[in-house]
Amino acid sequence: MKKKVALIITIILFLTGCWDKTEVDDLAMVMAIGIDLTEKGRYEVTLQVAKPGVFGKGENGGAKEDAFVTVTNQGKTVSDAMMQFYATSPRRVYLGHNKMIIFGRRLSEKGIKDALDWIERVEGLRFSNYIFTTPNTAKEILKINYGIEKIPALAIQSNIRLRYKYIAKFTPTMNVFIDRLMSHNKVSFATNLGTEQNNLEILGTGIYKDGRLIQYLNNKQTQDIMRIYNHVKGGLILVPCKNNPKNYTSFDILDEKTTLTPEIKGKKITFHLNIEANGIIEGTQCGEKIMTKEKIHQLEKGVSKIIEKRVRSMIHFSQKELKTDILNYAELIKKKEPGEWPKFEKNWDKVFPTIETKIVVKSSIKRSSWVKDPIPNKEKNKR
Repeated sequence: MKKKVALIITIILFLTGCWDKTEVDDLAMVMAIGIDLTEKGRYEVTLQVAKPGVFGKGENGGAKEDAFVTVTNQGKTVSDAMMQFYATSPRRVYLGHNKMIIFGRRLSEKGIKDALDWIERVEGLRFSNYIFTTPNTAKEILKINYGIEKIPALAIQSNIRLRYKYIAKFTPTMNVFIDRLMSHNKVSFATNLGTEQNNLEILGTGIYKDGRLIQYLNNKQTQDIMRIYNHVKGGLILVPCKNNPKNYTSFDILDEKTTLTPEIKGKKITFHLNIEANGIIEGTQCGEKIMTKEKIHQLEKGVSKIIEKRVRSMIHFSQKELKTDILNYAELIKKKEPGEWPKFEKNWDKVFPTIETKIVVKSSIKRSSWVKDPIPNKEKNKR
Protein backbone atom coordinates (compact mmCIF):
# COMPACT_ATOMS: atom_id res chain seq x y z
CA MET A 1 0.00 0.00 0.00
CA LYS A 2 2.79 2.42 0.94
CA LYS A 3 4.52 1.70 -2.38
CA LYS A 4 1.34 2.56 -4.30
CA VAL A 5 0.92 5.89 -2.43
CA ALA A 6 4.54 6.83 -3.14
CA LEU A 7 4.10 5.99 -6.82
CA ILE A 8 0.94 8.12 -7.10
CA ILE A 9 2.66 11.13 -5.45
CA THR A 10 5.65 10.78 -7.81
CA ILE A 11 3.38 10.71 -10.88
CA ILE A 12 1.47 13.81 -9.68
CA LEU A 13 4.74 15.74 -9.19
CA PHE A 14 5.94 14.89 -12.71
CA LEU A 15 2.64 15.89 -14.25
CA THR A 16 2.38 19.23 -12.47
CA GLY A 17 6.03 20.26 -12.94
CA CYS A 18 7.98 22.37 -10.43
CA TRP A 19 5.32 24.33 -8.56
CA ASP A 20 7.77 27.04 -7.38
CA LYS A 21 9.64 27.47 -10.71
CA THR A 22 10.04 31.05 -11.95
CA GLU A 23 9.73 31.51 -15.72
CA VAL A 24 11.96 34.05 -17.51
CA ASP A 25 8.89 35.98 -18.65
CA ASP A 26 7.94 36.45 -15.00
CA LEU A 27 11.15 38.33 -14.22
CA ALA A 28 12.08 42.00 -14.50
CA MET A 29 15.75 41.56 -15.41
CA VAL A 30 17.78 44.46 -14.07
CA MET A 31 20.87 45.23 -16.18
CA ALA A 32 22.18 48.31 -14.34
CA ILE A 33 21.55 50.12 -11.05
CA GLY A 34 22.03 53.84 -10.49
CA ILE A 35 22.08 55.38 -7.02
CA ASP A 36 21.74 59.14 -6.47
CA LEU A 37 21.16 61.50 -3.57
CA THR A 38 18.53 64.21 -4.00
CA GLU A 39 18.86 67.78 -2.77
CA LYS A 40 16.57 66.85 0.12
CA GLY A 41 18.87 64.01 1.15
CA ARG A 42 16.72 61.12 -0.12
CA TYR A 43 18.16 58.14 -1.95
CA GLU A 44 17.03 57.86 -5.57
CA VAL A 45 17.49 54.45 -7.16
CA THR A 46 17.15 53.95 -10.93
CA LEU A 47 16.96 50.52 -12.53
CA GLN A 48 17.66 49.80 -16.19
CA VAL A 49 15.42 46.84 -17.01
CA ALA A 50 15.63 44.73 -20.18
CA LYS A 51 12.37 44.25 -22.05
CA PRO A 52 11.65 40.56 -22.67
CA GLY A 53 10.96 39.70 -26.30
CA VAL A 54 12.67 42.71 -27.91
CA PHE A 55 15.90 40.76 -28.51
CA GLY A 56 14.08 38.29 -30.75
CA LYS A 57 12.86 40.93 -33.19
CA GLY A 58 14.67 41.43 -36.49
CA GLU A 59 16.20 44.75 -37.47
CA ASN A 60 13.65 45.35 -40.23
CA GLY A 61 10.58 44.20 -38.36
CA GLY A 62 8.42 47.27 -37.73
CA ALA A 63 9.27 50.43 -35.86
CA LYS A 64 12.45 50.55 -33.81
CA GLU A 65 11.76 49.89 -30.16
CA ASP A 66 13.93 50.50 -27.12
CA ALA A 67 15.05 47.22 -25.60
CA PHE A 68 15.02 48.65 -22.09
CA VAL A 69 13.05 50.80 -19.69
CA THR A 70 14.29 52.86 -16.74
CA VAL A 71 12.28 53.09 -13.55
CA THR A 72 13.07 55.28 -10.54
CA ASN A 73 12.00 55.35 -6.91
CA GLN A 74 13.05 57.36 -3.87
CA GLY A 75 13.37 56.40 -0.23
CA LYS A 76 14.99 57.26 3.07
CA THR A 77 17.48 54.46 2.44
CA VAL A 78 18.50 52.43 -0.62
CA SER A 79 16.51 49.49 0.77
CA ASP A 80 13.46 51.72 1.20
CA ALA A 81 13.64 52.83 -2.45
CA MET A 82 14.16 49.24 -3.64
CA MET A 83 11.21 48.00 -1.59
CA GLN A 84 8.92 50.17 -3.71
CA PHE A 85 10.09 48.32 -6.82
CA TYR A 86 9.39 44.99 -5.17
CA ALA A 87 5.93 46.14 -4.06
CA THR A 88 4.77 47.71 -7.34
CA SER A 89 6.46 45.73 -10.13
CA PRO A 90 4.17 43.28 -11.98
CA ARG A 91 7.23 41.03 -12.34
CA ARG A 92 9.75 39.76 -9.84
CA VAL A 93 12.74 42.15 -9.72
CA TYR A 94 15.76 40.00 -10.55
CA LEU A 95 19.33 41.26 -9.92
CA GLY A 96 21.24 38.16 -11.04
CA HIS A 97 22.00 39.58 -14.51
CA ASN A 98 22.93 43.07 -13.31
CA LYS A 99 26.17 44.30 -14.91
CA MET A 100 27.03 47.51 -13.09
CA ILE A 101 26.31 49.97 -10.30
CA ILE A 102 26.65 53.72 -10.90
CA PHE A 103 27.01 56.36 -8.18
CA GLY A 104 25.87 59.93 -8.94
CA ARG A 105 28.08 62.89 -8.07
CA ARG A 106 26.15 64.31 -5.09
CA LEU A 107 26.04 60.90 -3.41
CA SER A 108 29.72 60.21 -4.17
CA GLU A 109 30.88 63.50 -2.69
CA LYS A 110 28.84 63.01 0.47
CA GLY A 111 29.84 59.36 0.84
CA ILE A 112 28.71 55.98 -0.47
CA LYS A 113 29.20 53.80 2.62
CA ASP A 114 25.46 53.35 3.26
CA ALA A 115 24.92 52.42 -0.39
CA LEU A 116 27.83 49.94 -0.24
CA ASP A 117 26.32 48.38 2.86
CA TRP A 118 23.13 47.64 0.90
CA ILE A 119 25.14 46.37 -2.10
CA GLU A 120 27.04 43.88 0.08
CA ARG A 121 23.90 42.57 1.76
CA VAL A 122 21.24 42.47 -0.97
CA GLU A 123 20.37 39.06 -2.34
CA GLY A 124 21.19 38.33 -5.97
CA LEU A 125 23.87 40.92 -6.76
CA ARG A 126 27.13 39.39 -7.93
CA PHE A 127 30.49 40.68 -6.75
CA SER A 128 31.60 40.77 -10.41
CA ASN A 129 29.42 43.86 -11.00
CA TYR A 130 31.41 46.85 -12.28
CA ILE A 131 31.48 50.00 -10.15
CA PHE A 132 31.13 53.37 -11.91
CA THR A 133 30.98 56.99 -10.88
CA THR A 134 29.76 60.01 -12.86
CA PRO A 135 29.81 63.82 -12.67
CA ASN A 136 26.17 63.61 -13.79
CA THR A 137 23.37 61.84 -11.97
CA ALA A 138 23.23 58.08 -12.32
CA LYS A 139 19.64 58.44 -13.54
CA GLU A 140 20.79 60.60 -16.48
CA ILE A 141 23.40 58.01 -17.48
CA LEU A 142 20.96 55.10 -17.39
CA LYS A 143 18.34 56.89 -19.49
CA ILE A 144 20.67 57.39 -22.46
CA ASN A 145 19.88 55.22 -25.47
CA TYR A 146 23.28 54.17 -26.76
CA GLY A 147 22.04 53.47 -30.29
CA ILE A 148 24.51 50.78 -31.38
CA GLU A 149 23.65 48.36 -28.59
CA LYS A 150 20.05 47.67 -27.60
CA ILE A 151 20.92 47.65 -23.90
CA PRO A 152 23.16 50.55 -22.75
CA ALA A 153 24.66 48.40 -19.98
CA LEU A 154 25.99 46.04 -22.65
CA ALA A 155 27.37 48.99 -24.63
CA ILE A 156 29.34 50.10 -21.58
CA GLN A 157 30.76 46.60 -21.31
CA SER A 158 32.00 46.94 -24.90
CA ASN A 159 33.60 50.28 -24.01
CA ILE A 160 35.40 48.57 -21.15
CA ARG A 161 37.09 46.21 -23.62
CA LEU A 162 38.31 49.21 -25.63
CA ARG A 163 39.52 50.84 -22.43
CA TYR A 164 41.59 47.72 -21.73
CA LYS A 165 43.29 48.10 -25.11
CA TYR A 166 43.84 51.86 -25.27
CA ILE A 167 44.00 53.08 -21.66
CA ALA A 168 44.49 50.44 -18.96
CA LYS A 169 43.39 46.92 -18.14
CA PHE A 170 41.54 47.99 -15.02
CA THR A 171 37.83 48.53 -14.45
CA PRO A 172 37.02 47.83 -10.80
CA THR A 173 34.44 45.22 -9.90
CA MET A 174 32.48 45.35 -6.68
CA ASN A 175 34.80 43.02 -4.76
CA VAL A 176 37.97 44.88 -5.90
CA PHE A 177 36.44 48.28 -5.12
CA ILE A 178 35.40 47.27 -1.59
CA ASP A 179 38.68 45.45 -0.86
CA ARG A 180 40.65 48.60 -1.71
CA LEU A 181 38.46 50.71 0.56
CA MET A 182 39.32 48.26 3.35
CA SER A 183 43.09 48.75 2.81
CA HIS A 184 45.25 50.95 5.06
CA ASN A 185 44.95 53.89 2.65
CA LYS A 186 41.17 53.43 2.26
CA VAL A 187 41.62 54.47 -1.38
CA SER A 188 39.71 52.96 -4.28
CA PHE A 189 39.00 53.71 -7.94
CA ALA A 190 35.81 53.70 -10.00
CA THR A 191 35.51 54.14 -13.77
CA ASN A 192 34.07 57.54 -14.61
CA LEU A 193 31.14 57.74 -17.05
CA GLY A 194 29.94 60.90 -18.78
CA THR A 195 27.96 62.07 -21.77
CA GLU A 196 29.02 63.63 -25.07
CA GLN A 197 26.29 64.57 -27.57
CA ASN A 198 23.88 62.21 -25.85
CA ASN A 199 26.35 59.31 -26.04
CA LEU A 200 27.97 57.51 -23.15
CA GLU A 201 31.72 57.95 -22.78
CA ILE A 202 34.37 56.68 -20.40
CA LEU A 203 35.95 59.88 -19.10
CA GLY A 204 38.64 58.45 -16.84
CA THR A 205 38.56 57.49 -13.17
CA GLY A 206 37.06 58.71 -9.91
CA ILE A 207 39.20 58.42 -6.76
CA TYR A 208 37.43 57.52 -3.51
CA LYS A 209 38.99 57.99 -0.07
CA ASP A 210 37.22 56.38 2.87
CA GLY A 211 34.04 56.10 0.78
CA ARG A 212 34.00 59.68 -0.51
CA LEU A 213 34.84 60.95 -3.99
CA ILE A 214 37.88 63.24 -3.75
CA GLN A 215 39.12 63.62 -7.33
CA TYR A 216 38.49 62.84 -10.99
CA LEU A 217 41.34 61.72 -13.28
CA ASN A 218 41.09 62.04 -17.06
CA ASN A 219 41.96 59.13 -19.36
CA LYS A 220 45.60 60.18 -19.69
CA GLN A 221 46.04 60.49 -15.92
CA THR A 222 44.26 57.17 -15.47
CA GLN A 223 46.77 55.46 -17.73
CA ASP A 224 49.65 57.02 -15.79
CA ILE A 225 48.41 55.90 -12.37
CA MET A 226 47.63 52.44 -13.74
CA ARG A 227 51.22 52.18 -15.03
CA ILE A 228 52.33 52.14 -11.41
CA TYR A 229 49.87 49.30 -10.74
CA ASN A 230 51.16 47.35 -13.79
CA HIS A 231 47.76 47.51 -15.50
CA VAL A 232 48.77 49.17 -18.80
CA LYS A 233 48.77 46.77 -21.74
CA GLY A 234 48.27 49.19 -24.66
CA GLY A 235 47.92 52.79 -25.78
CA LEU A 236 49.73 55.40 -27.87
CA ILE A 237 52.76 57.52 -27.04
CA LEU A 238 53.25 60.52 -29.36
CA VAL A 239 56.92 61.48 -29.80
CA PRO A 240 57.50 65.00 -31.26
CA CYS A 241 59.55 65.15 -34.46
CA LYS A 242 62.98 66.67 -33.97
CA ASN A 243 62.69 68.91 -37.06
CA ASN A 244 59.08 69.96 -36.25
CA PRO A 245 57.75 69.49 -32.67
CA LYS A 246 54.17 70.04 -33.91
CA ASN A 247 54.36 66.74 -35.80
CA TYR A 248 54.64 63.32 -34.18
CA THR A 249 55.67 59.71 -34.52
CA SER A 250 53.10 57.34 -32.96
CA PHE A 251 54.40 54.54 -30.73
CA ASP A 252 51.73 51.86 -30.20
CA ILE A 253 52.27 49.92 -26.97
CA LEU A 254 51.91 46.17 -27.45
CA ASP A 255 53.03 45.18 -23.98
CA GLU A 256 54.14 47.00 -20.85
CA LYS A 257 55.51 45.61 -17.60
CA THR A 258 56.04 47.50 -14.34
CA THR A 259 57.85 46.43 -11.18
CA LEU A 260 57.73 48.56 -8.03
CA THR A 261 59.99 47.70 -5.11
CA PRO A 262 60.46 49.48 -1.76
CA GLU A 263 63.90 49.97 -0.22
CA ILE A 264 64.08 50.94 3.46
CA LYS A 265 67.20 52.24 5.18
CA GLY A 266 66.47 53.40 8.71
CA LYS A 267 63.66 55.94 8.42
CA LYS A 268 64.24 56.62 4.73
CA ILE A 269 61.99 54.95 2.14
CA THR A 270 62.89 54.79 -1.55
CA PHE A 271 60.80 53.13 -4.22
CA HIS A 272 62.36 51.72 -7.38
CA LEU A 273 59.98 51.87 -10.33
CA ASN A 274 61.03 49.99 -13.47
CA ILE A 275 58.94 50.14 -16.64
CA GLU A 276 59.50 48.15 -19.83
CA ALA A 277 57.41 49.24 -22.83
CA ASN A 278 57.42 47.25 -26.07
CA GLY A 279 55.63 48.42 -29.19
CA ILE A 280 55.57 49.31 -32.86
CA ILE A 281 55.59 52.51 -34.89
CA GLU A 282 52.03 53.11 -36.03
CA GLY A 283 52.84 56.14 -38.17
CA THR A 284 55.02 59.21 -38.50
CA GLN A 285 54.60 62.82 -39.63
CA CYS A 286 58.34 63.53 -39.52
CA GLY A 287 58.89 63.06 -43.28
CA GLU A 288 62.23 61.30 -42.91
CA LYS A 289 63.58 57.78 -42.73
CA ILE A 290 63.03 56.37 -39.28
CA MET A 291 64.04 52.72 -39.56
CA THR A 292 67.76 53.28 -39.26
CA LYS A 293 69.51 52.00 -36.16
CA GLU A 294 70.21 55.55 -34.99
CA LYS A 295 66.63 56.78 -35.51
CA ILE A 296 65.16 53.74 -33.75
CA HIS A 297 67.41 54.39 -30.76
CA GLN A 298 66.34 58.07 -30.69
CA LEU A 299 62.66 57.11 -30.82
CA GLU A 300 63.08 54.58 -28.02
CA LYS A 301 64.76 57.23 -25.87
CA GLY A 302 61.97 59.66 -26.73
CA VAL A 303 59.25 57.18 -25.69
CA SER A 304 61.06 56.39 -22.43
CA LYS A 305 61.47 60.08 -21.61
CA ILE A 306 57.76 60.81 -22.17
CA ILE A 307 56.62 57.85 -20.04
CA GLU A 308 59.00 58.82 -17.23
CA LYS A 309 57.84 62.45 -17.29
CA ARG A 310 54.18 61.47 -17.16
CA VAL A 311 54.63 58.98 -14.33
CA ARG A 312 56.76 61.40 -12.33
CA SER A 313 54.05 64.03 -12.73
CA MET A 314 51.44 61.58 -11.36
CA ILE A 315 53.64 60.73 -8.37
CA HIS A 316 54.10 64.44 -7.64
CA PHE A 317 50.34 64.98 -7.92
CA SER A 318 49.69 62.15 -5.44
CA GLN A 319 52.32 63.26 -2.91
CA LYS A 320 52.21 67.06 -3.09
CA GLU A 321 48.77 68.06 -4.39
CA LEU A 322 46.32 65.32 -3.46
CA LYS A 323 48.43 64.27 -0.44
CA THR A 324 46.86 60.83 -0.62
CA ASP A 325 48.58 57.52 -1.24
CA ILE A 326 46.82 56.56 -4.46
CA LEU A 327 50.10 54.89 -5.52
CA ASN A 328 49.55 51.89 -3.21
CA TYR A 329 52.93 52.43 -1.52
CA ALA A 330 51.66 51.54 1.96
CA GLU A 331 50.26 48.20 0.85
CA LEU A 332 53.49 47.32 -0.96
CA ILE A 333 55.56 48.00 2.17
CA LYS A 334 53.17 45.90 4.26
CA LYS A 335 53.48 43.07 1.73
CA LYS A 336 57.20 43.18 0.91
CA GLU A 337 58.66 44.60 4.15
CA PRO A 338 56.18 43.51 6.85
CA GLY A 339 58.76 43.85 9.62
CA GLU A 340 59.40 47.52 8.73
CA TRP A 341 55.78 48.62 8.32
CA PRO A 342 55.01 49.24 12.06
CA LYS A 343 57.67 52.01 12.09
CA PHE A 344 55.66 54.06 9.57
CA GLU A 345 52.04 53.00 10.07
CA LYS A 346 50.89 55.66 12.57
CA ASN A 347 52.51 58.59 10.74
CA TRP A 348 51.99 57.38 7.19
CA ASP A 349 50.24 60.57 6.03
CA LYS A 350 53.37 62.54 6.98
CA VAL A 351 55.84 59.96 5.70
CA PHE A 352 54.22 59.40 2.30
CA PRO A 353 54.96 62.87 0.80
CA THR A 354 58.68 62.48 1.66
CA ILE A 355 59.23 59.20 -0.21
CA GLU A 356 61.66 59.30 -3.14
CA THR A 357 60.84 57.32 -6.28
CA LYS A 358 63.62 56.35 -8.67
CA ILE A 359 62.25 55.68 -12.15
CA VAL A 360 63.89 53.68 -14.94
CA VAL A 361 62.03 53.31 -18.25
CA LYS A 362 63.21 51.08 -21.07
CA SER A 363 61.34 51.20 -24.39
CA SER A 364 61.78 48.87 -27.33
CA ILE A 365 60.49 49.14 -30.90
CA LYS A 366 59.79 45.62 -32.14
CA ARG A 367 58.73 46.38 -35.69
CA SER A 368 57.26 49.23 -37.72
CA SER A 369 53.78 48.00 -38.61
CA TRP A 370 53.65 47.29 -42.37
CA VAL A 371 55.63 50.26 -43.67
CA LYS A 372 59.30 50.79 -42.79
CA ASP A 373 59.72 54.40 -43.87
CA PRO A 374 57.26 57.25 -44.54
CA ILE A 375 55.96 58.06 -48.02
CA PRO A 376 58.24 60.71 -49.56
CA ASN A 377 57.13 64.32 -49.13
CA LYS A 378 56.13 65.69 -52.56
CA GLU A 379 57.09 69.24 -51.67
CA LYS A 380 60.62 68.16 -50.79
CA ASN A 381 60.91 66.10 -53.99
CA LYS A 382 60.15 69.17 -56.13
CA ARG A 383 63.20 70.96 -54.85
